[in-house]
Amino acid sequence: MEKIIFEGKVAYRINEDIIAVDSYNGIMILDLLRVSNLRTLVTEIPLLFEEFDNVTKIEFTFNDVEVSVTRENSDPELIFKAWKEKMKANYLEYQRKQEAYKHTPEYLKSQLRKQRITKLVEKSLKSEKINFRDEDAERKWNRFAEVNPTDDVEVVEKWCKYMQYLMSKHNLCLAKIAKNALNDVAEDISGAQYAYTVAFLRDIWFYGEDLYKWDLATRRRYLQ
Repeated sequence: MEKIIFEGKVAYRINEDIIAVDSYNGIMILDLLRVSNLRTLVTEIPLLFEEFDNVTKIEFTFNDVEVSVTRENSDPELIFKAWKEKMKANYLEYQRKQEAYKHTPEYLKSQLRKQRITKLVEKSLKSEKINFRDEDAERKWNRFAEVNPTDDVEVVEKWCKYMQYLMSKHNLCLAKIAKNALNDVAEDISGAQYAYTVAFLRDIWFYGEDLYKWDLATRRRYLQ
């Protein structure tokens, strides 16, 4: 066990793991700064009890599961088993809550909205044509659609067509509908894919510059 400074904190290196400790009334709280896996961590718990004679209990949280270990139950296999059982219990509780939520008015309302939005997105895909900036932009789009994964192409097409539909149907400006429209067509979009989509639409879409300005303003508000 080696005492070190890690990210400005006093910590201990045990094998490949780095942990910070805080103690009170014989209880040691572990802050897992860099831990490879639980199997490795549990083998280190007995070492901590040996190193600190006054500690009667060690507590830590791994993958949102809180674990409390005494000297008497510090066997690595017992610790891992206790964590695994709590992990399973947490998952079963999560499933129970999810199942219960499916019977609430809020869930039923959200599903009805989802069905309605899906129909609107499908309608916009059929009724709208991408409003390109110029002929060169249309060629770029065709090339993009040829060489990129279907999912990436669909996000670009659905988002811009759905925004066009909402702007024309409800006479709304892009800044009013861009965020919700994106959530409706691609709620699980990654940060990298989102950034690329904005940049690409800025290059080819008639409203691309407005989209870029909206994105820039949104990020500025977030940073303030």
